[in-house]
Amino acid sequence: MLQNFFKITFRNLWSNRVYCLINVGSLSLGLAVSMLILVFVAHEYSYDRFRPNANRIYRIWSRTQFGGQEYTLTTAAPGLGPELAKRLPGLEEIVRVFVDQPATFRTQQRVRFAENNFATVDPAFFDVFGVAIKRGNPKKAFDRPMNLVISEQLANQYYKNQDPIGQVLMYNDTLAFTVAGVMETPPSNSTLQFHMLTSTASFRAIENARRLNRYLSGKSILDNTLHSLEKGDFETYLLANDQTSAFSIAQAINDLIIERSKDNKSNYRFFLQSLTDIHLSNNFATGSDSRLVTILTIVAVLLIILALVNYMNLTTAQSTMRAKEIGVRKTSGASKRSLIVQFYGESFVTSLIGFAIAVLLVNITWPYLAIVTQQPIDQQFIYSSLMVSLFAGLFLICSLAAGSYPALLLASLSPVGTLKNQLGSTVQQAYIRKGLVLFQFITSVSLIISCLVIQQQVDFFRTMDIGLHRSQVLALPFDDSMAPRLEPYVKTLESNPNSQETTVADLQFFKRKVTEIPVISPVTQKEISVGIVNADITFPGFFKLQWAIEPKDINDLGSPNTLAINETTAKRAGITDVGDTWYIFGQPYKVVGILKDFVFKSLNDQIGPILFFTSRQLVYNNYFSLGGCVYIRTQPETDLSLLLKQIETAYQRFDRQTPFSYYFLDEAFNSHFKAEQRLSQVFYVITAIAIFIACLGLFGLAAFTADQRTKEIGVRKVLGASVVSIVGLLSKDFLKLVLVAIVIASPLAWYAMHRWLQDFAYRVDISWWIFALAGLLAVGIALLTVSFQSIKAALVNPVKSLKTE
Repeated sequence: MLQNFFKITFRNLWSNRVYCLINVGSLSLGLAVSMLILVFVAHEYSYDRFRPNANRIYRIWSRTQFGGQEYTLTTAAPGLGPELAKRLPGLEEIVRVFVDQPATFRTQQRVRFAENNFATVDPAFFDVFGVAIKRGNPKKAFDRPMNLVISEQLANQYYKNQDPIGQVLMYNDTLAFTVAGVMETPPSNSTLQFHMLTSTASFRAIENARRLNRYLSGKSILDNTLHSLEKGDFETYLLANDQTSAFSIAQAINDLIIERSKDNKSNYRFFLQSLTDIHLSNNFATGSDSRLVTILTIVAVLLIILALVNYMNLTTAQSTMRAKEIGVRKTSGASKRSLIVQFYGESFVTSLIGFAIAVLLVNITWPYLAIVTQQPIDQQFIYSSLMVSLFAGLFLICSLAAGSYPALLLASLSPVGTLKNQLGSTVQQAYIRKGLVLFQFITSVSLIISCLVIQQQVDFFRTMDIGLHRSQVLALPFDDSMAPRLEPYVKTLESNPNSQETTVADLQFFKRKVTEIPVISPVTQKEISVGIVNADITFPGFFKLQWAIEPKDINDLGSPNTLAINETTAKRAGITDVGDTWYIFGQPYKVVGILKDFVFKSLNDQIGPILFFTSRQLVYNNYFSLGGCVYIRTQPETDLSLLLKQIETAYQRFDRQTPFSYYFLDEAFNSHFKAEQRLSQVFYVITAIAIFIACLGLFGLAAFTADQRTKEIGVRKVLGASVVSIVGLLSKDFLKLVLVAIVIASPLAWYAMHRWLQDFAYRVDISWWIFALAGLLAVGIALLTVSFQSIKAALVNPVKSLKTE
C-alpha cells in the first residue's frame, strides 16, 4: 500500500515536472526567506526568557516633566532599592546596576583597553539573573571590594594561555582590581551584555577615581540624600515573589516618593517593566524596534502564503488532467479518504523537497542575517530546540495548507462526471484561481510601493540640509582626564599640515546627548528645558552655521557673560531679537546672537533648544565633567591612515590613561538612519523574491491556460487570427488582474507607509509617481511573464494544434 502510494506520488510529480519545479522553487524560496525572518523574530522575542526568574524580574523606570518637556528615565537613585526592600516583604531580592562606560583597564602585560560593558552590581546579581560562574568560587567572587568577575570571552581574549583568576587589572591607572571569577559570556538574546562586573562595595573607590561625586563635597553618591529616592544613575531590578503584583510594587514606590518629598508632591511617576519586555519596548532609546519585528513577521507570513498559493493554483488548475484518473480510481473502489490522503501525501512530498532546499539556503545565508539586521545571533540559537520546533511546525502548516484545497476539491469530484469530462463548477474554480493570483499581485505591488517609499526616505536623509557642514570632518572625543592638557593637545593638532582648521566643544555630534537644564525665559517668565553647549569661538565658523540674527559686534561673541541661542530656543522663549538677559545658575548672560537651527542629534527627534557658551580661550573647566570633542577639517587628498597615526601619537603624549578613539562626522550622521537603510535593503530582497514567486505562479498558469486552449488557438489561426491578437487574447485576463491589484494595493500601501513615516521628525511626502512607477513595473513584469507562453502558443503550427488530443 505504502509502496503504491509513493509510486503514484513520484509518477505524478515526474509527469508534471515543470509544474513541480515551479511549486518546489517558489516553496523553497518563500520558506528560506520566511525561516530567516523567523530566526530574527524569534530571537527578538526570546530576549531574557531563558532566565529562570524571567517572569518575576522587573526594572524600575520613571516619567517626569522638566522644563515643559516629558522625559523617560530607566535609572533611579541608589537608595531607592534598599528602602523598598525594607518596606515590601514581597520582594525577594534587589539588584542595583551602575554602568560605567567607557571604563579603561590595563593588564599586567601592559595591554590597555576600553570596556563599554563594565558595571558595578549588587552581589545578588548572579542568583537573580541566573548567571553561572564557570571559574572561581561563586560565594567568594564578591566577598570583598575590588574583586572583578569577567566573561569567558574576555578571559579568552586577554588570558589565552593563563589562568585569569588572581590576575590584576588596573582601572584608569589608579585602582587595582583582582579577577576573582569567570562568568559565562552573555548570549546574544540577553539584555544585560556585561563582560566585567564588580560589587557595589567597589563603587566608592570608582566614584573617587572618576570624580563622579565632585559636586557633593566629597560625599558618596550612595550616601547622598538630595533626591535620593527620585533621581539617580542606578538601574534597579526587583525580584518579586509569585504573590506580589507589579502594580502593587509601583504603587508602593510612588507612595514612598511622595512621603519623602517636600510638600508631599513629586514630579516623578514610577512604573515597573518586566525584564522580558525591555528589549522590544519603544519607550526607551535602548533595545530594538517592535514595529520592525511586526513588519517583518507580516512579510514572512505573506511570502509563505504567496508560495502556497502557487501550489494550490497549479494543482487545482491541473484537475482536468487528473479528472479521469480520479474517476477510474473511485469506480475501482477508492474511497474519498484514500484520495485525500493521496493528495495530502503529494503535498507533503513537495513541501519536504522545498523545505530541504530551504534549510540548505538558510545554512548558506544565515551569516548575512546578522550583517543586515545588525543583531548578532548565536549559531546555537539557530539550532536550538525552539527553532527546530518552529521550523517543524512551519513545515507541517505548509504541507497541510498547500494540500488542503486541492485534496478536498479533487477528492470530492463525481466519478461519473469525471469520466464524461463534466467537472462541475469549473467557473467557480476559475474565480478562486483568479482571486489567488490577485492576492499575489496585491502583495507584490504593495511591496514595490513600500520599497520605493523607504528608499525615498533614506535618500532624503542622506541629502537633507542639516544646517551644518559635516564633510571631511574628523571628530576626536576626549575624556575629562584630557581637560587640563587640552590647550597644548589642540595646538599640536593645529600644527599638523593635513589639518585645515580645528574647533572644540563639549558636544559630540550624533554620539552623545547634550546636558539639559531648566531655565526661566526672560520674556515669557516660563520654565523651559534647554541644552547647554560649551564651545570654542571658532565653532560657528568651523561648521558654517548660519545666523538668524548675527551679533551686532562679532567681538561680543566669546565675551564674559554672553551666550548665543538657536531659533528653537528663541521661539520657545518668545525672543525676537538679541539683548535679552538669561539667568543661568544665578549668573546673568546676555544674548548676543541667534543661530539658525541645525541637527545635532537623531533624525527621529525634533531640534531642541540650545544655549551656546563660547570662549576665546580653551577653558578646561568646561570639559572637566564629561570631556568633549576636538573637530578637525582635513585637507583634500589627505592620507587618513597616516593622519590618524600622527593624531594618536599626539593624543598618547597628553593622555595615556584613556584609549584613543575617533569617528567621521558624516559617518556618524549616516549611522542614525542605518535602520532605515537596512530595512530598505531587506525590502529590496523581499520584494524581488515576492515578485519572482508571483511570476512563477503566473508563468505556470499561463502555460496551463495555453495548453488548455491549444485547439481554440489552432482554429483562430486557421480563421486568420494574427500572432498579436492571440497573444492579446491569452494575456488580457492576467493583465486585468494585475490592474485590479494595483487599484487595491495602492491605498493599502499608502496607508501603511503613511503610518511608518509618522515616526520621523523629518520625512518625505508620498508622491503620486511612486504608485505610477509601481504599477508600470507590475504590468511590465506580468506582461513579460505571460507573453513568453502566449507567444510560444501563438507560433505553434495550427495543424499540430488541431491534432492535439
